[in-house]
Parts: sequence; C-alpha cells; structure tokens
Amino acid sequence: MRLRRPRHGTIAAYLALFVALGGTSYAAASLPRNSVGTKQLQNQSVTGAKVRNGSLTAADFRRGQAPRGPAGPQGPTGPAGPQGPAGGGSTVGFASIAANGTVNANLSSGITQSMVGVVPGGYCLNNLPASPRQVQVTPQTGFVGPVVANATIGSFGACPSGTQVTIVLTATATNTAVNNGFFISID
Repeated sequence: MRLRRPRHGTIAAYLALFVALGGTSYAAASLPRNSVGTKQLQNQSVTGAKVRNGSLTAADFRRGQAPRGPAGPQGPTGPAGPQGPAGGGSTVGFASIAANGTVNANLSSGITQSMVGVVPGGYCLNNLPASPRQVQVTPQTGFVGPVVANATIGSFGACPSGTQVTIVLTATATNTAVNNGFFISID
C-alpha cells in the first residue's frame, strides 16, 4: 500500500491543533498559583459539574440554598412559664329557663333556680359562679308568636342594681316585653 503525501491544508490543521493544545497546557502549567480569581471568571462559567465534591462549606451558600443536615438531639426542657389567667375560655353555665323562671335541671349546668329572678318582660341572673364575659340567649317557641331575645351583662330595665346578667324578651308582633322561655349560655 502506498502512503499519500499529506496536503497543505491537513498539515496546517494539525499544526493549529498542536499549537492550541500546547498553548492551553502551557497556560495551565505556567500560571502562578491563585492568579485566576472572581474578576477573571465569566458569569455561569463555574457549574456544579466543575466543582469538586466536598470542597464547599455552608458558608459558601446563601441562606436556604444548602440542604439541611440531620436533626440534632433534643435540648433540655426549659423553665415553666407563668400561670395563665383563671377561667380562660371556660363556660360559666348554661340553662333552659321556662317563662315562669323555672330552670330545667336536666338541660342546665352551672345555673340553678336560686340564681334566676323574674321581672315583667325579663329575667335577672345573680350569684353566678364566675363573672360573665359574654352571653348568648335564644328564645324558645312560645304562645305569643315570634320573640326576640336580648342579653345584657349587668343590670338593665326592671332588674335591680348589681344584677350580673339581664335578659329581655320582646314579642315582634306587638313590640312589647314578654315573659317567654329561653336557652342561655354564659362564658
């Protein structure tokens, strides 16, 4: 087999390749240590594939970029906090009260017959086991037609001074105060 003589273009290409590879090797071998820094690097030129595994520390990352490590052991128990306010969120009482002021003991807790006073068109509650913070009252179905129930913390209308909760029931047809059964919840 006879070897052909290389063409000028092929020789020029090999020579350019040799110079290019030799120049890169020369630059890598002859540059002084730490001579390439942040100013010489172009944006996006250093990628994860070019960084040696294990060479970065947590300080090299912004907050939230580095994955979290395993949870550490639980620390010691801290001191007890201060005691909270008494009666926080507990119900003072609830009851089903008839038009004549009778408390249905089977449907009541914390409110007894002795705490309910009847006045024309209303009811006065006293001697509750705790100070009321809020009251919710719902009228029972009565014989006077639709009734609106209103509750007030403190005395109102015909209830004497010092009353803790006043209940006033109003017939919507006549807009007058009436005695009618109701349900009450006091917190």
